[in-house]
Amino acid sequence: MTFILVTILLLIPFHVGLWKLFEKAGRKGWESIIPIYDLYIIQKITGKPAYWVIAALFPGINLIVLYAMVMNLYNSFGKRSLQDRTLGVLAFFYFTPKWGFDKSVTFTSPEHLPVRKKSQLRDWAEAAVFAIVAATIIKTYTFEAYKIPTSSMEESLLVGDFLFVSKLNYGPRLPMNPLTVPFTHNKFSDIPIPGLPSKKSYLDWLTIPYTRIPGWQKIKNDDIVVFNFPEGDTVIVDPRLESMSYYNEARGRAERLRQNDPNPNKPSSIDPYLPEAYASIKKQFDLRFHPPDKRENYIKRCVAIGGDILEIKDSQVFINGVPQKNIEKMQHMYLVEASVDPNNKKLREMGVTREDMQGEIAHGIKLIVLNQQQADEIAKMPGIIRVTKYIHQIDSTRYNPVIFPHSENYNWSLDNYGPLEIPKKGATVALTVENLPIYKRVITTYEGHMLEVKGNKIFIDGTETGSYTFSQNYYFMMGDNRHMSLDSRYWGFVPEDHVVGKASMIWMSSGEEGVRWKRIFKLI
Repeated sequence: MTFILVTILLLIPFHVGLWKLFEKAGRKGWESIIPIYDLYIIQKITGKPAYWVIAALFPGINLIVLYAMVMNLYNSFGKRSLQDRTLGVLAFFYFTPKWGFDKSVTFTSPEHLPVRKKSQLRDWAEAAVFAIVAATIIKTYTFEAYKIPTSSMEESLLVGDFLFVSKLNYGPRLPMNPLTVPFTHNKFSDIPIPGLPSKKSYLDWLTIPYTRIPGWQKIKNDDIVVFNFPEGDTVIVDPRLESMSYYNEARGRAERLRQNDPNPNKPSSIDPYLPEAYASIKKQFDLRFHPPDKRENYIKRCVAIGGDILEIKDSQVFINGVPQKNIEKMQHMYLVEASVDPNNKKLREMGVTREDMQGEIAHGIKLIVLNQQQADEIAKMPGIIRVTKYIHQIDSTRYNPVIFPHSENYNWSLDNYGPLEIPKKGATVALTVENLPIYKRVITTYEGHMLEVKGNKIFIDGTETGSYTFSQNYYFMMGDNRHMSLDSRYWGFVPEDHVVGKASMIWMSSGEEGVRWKRIFKLI
């Protein structure tokens, strides 16, 4: 609010000066106070293309375009030195009215402006600016390239697949932090040039509230979606841990502290150990904080949307009580019991990678990630005794602290999970101390409220309440490689304002076997 107020106060003297400059150029002064139209008049005055006005409407590149427009305007009033124009742009609220009221500052029409000689350097600079503006518009508002970094979506999407992600399907999201270095996401090292630092490449003092231009469709069940990692608001600045969840790292440490606690009456929950776990991380590592649109991009399949009731029974997903149709070549872990080691060459030919081989858990029993077709083929190989799907059963003695909602009230596993209702915009849920772990992060982190628990009473923004109404839609995302995916079963819901776009086409693919020609230009 303070930033908006300061901006308005700075724009008032700017438009007063613009009024006077317009009059000097033979235009009506009132034309300077009509939004968008004033930009069109600047282009008319300076003899520059009118289509720049369209580019000036796109957050993310509009600052570059507006900078060029104002520079050209000052040029038309005799302020042609680099110093004058730079100061005029940086202190527009001072110099624009100053020059507007200065009688010695006169207007020169475009045809009478001195012709600047074009140098090769200027040609390259103009081409570079045009390329940056065009690429930024395309990347932000239409399609963005994305590379599959992990095996979590195999075999629907493979490591080494290069995708186009459509922003148009669900509607382009305006940049929440538009002051970003071009061609970076959240750090300078995003540009593939060796030696660039892993430091923030954006400024977070200018922000735009979440706004999405209407798209062609709503997110539906089974869509493959790219989104910002919900637990990526806090990142451990270490190459080994940057892609992991800071919160999951803390939960893991808290569980180890609990296990090593010699107290025979130690609590079954990790909650009392979490403060020490967080403190140890902060002592060992630097932390970096990212707003929603600057959190790392993830890609998963949307298995449930707002209002759905999700349940997983022995790895089978149920939506609203109906078994979900299994994705072709969806992967799970299998126990392969054999009297002799399976033929590695044959396994490679079947598409079983080194990463799929999870090792031997007992003599003659290997844990391998497979799809159903591969499992059936391996079962027929010589020396194979049996192939059975590995199911993560519920531990009846205590809950798994890394499984969402990370509470001893919910004893769930990766393959036996729920039932869980997905939050929907406008829906109201009854809140209790028992179910609060499911909704706590939604209420505080994603929707920005203050939450307190005093005994059995819940307070939101200082008011006692027994219910909560959601202000946006949420989604439950899972990887097709069901046992090798860090997904909503670990960190919960994906808010609507974290959605980037829909995976639309594989434009290139390469792996251990070289270029995968059959996957190029494959629609998703």
